[in-house]
Amino acid sequence: MSLQSQFQIQNAPSGPTWQRIGVLLTILSILVSVVIWRFQLGLIGPIQALQLCEYVLGPKPDCTAPILETETWKYCTENLATQTLDPIVFHTKMLHRTLLNLNPAIYGPPQPISSGATLHGGDKLQVSLDPPVAARIYLLHRDASGNFTAFLSDQHLKVGQQYLLPKGGIQLYNAETNDKFYVIVAADDVHPMLDYQIGVLKDATVGPAASKRLAALLDGPLVGHYLLFDYQTKLWLAPTAN
Repeated sequence: MSLQSQFQIQNAPSGPTWQRIGVLLTILSILVSVVIWRFQLGLIGPIQALQLCEYVLGPKPDCTAPILETETWKYCTENLATQTLDPIVFHTKMLHRTLLNLNPAIYGPPQPISSGATLHGGDKLQVSLDPPVAARIYLLHRDASGNFTAFLSDQHLKVGQQYLLPKGGIQLYNAETNDKFYVIVAADDVHPMLDYQIGVLKDATVGPAASKRLAALLDGPLVGHYLLFDYQTKLWLAPTAN
């Protein structure tokens, strides 16, 4: 027997190895068939079918920018919702500092403020949190035109620390407007549906589309998964002397 023949025989998969591969392929085929069968009978929905396929086959759908209302969109939004945490458990509060004087700028002490309050241009806002677990916080602002601004998106929270964010506060524009602030707390992980949209908000080309996607998320699948602070902002007027 030639050396080449001996090499091929020594390196060929053994009988038991092929048997194990065959068993694994059979099991995989059965699992996929069960998923398809249950889906066809209406026993599971498309989202559950995608999740089962994820466990069986491994690769996950790309949740960076799925088309709205597709099955991938629904799967990704449902997955994101399961990653959110209750902001109330984090003792989340919105603190307000009133602008008392313009030049030099003088502010009053920070005070908790509830949604529905009337603020004034130049006032500052900050979010206070006391995390019981490690997490990420997103703080988004939505103006009257529906455009979003991200004040916090890559802020990681550690257990046992008290936070007042963002540093320096958010100063309101001196204009008559309605301001909405969304506080989203999520697991300390990557969240493509939020991270990508927020990352391109400042892009003049795709920013408006990103705002629409965020609105679709917050007004739809993520309702109840965040704290909303809704304020009416009025023009700041210097205090009059008595």
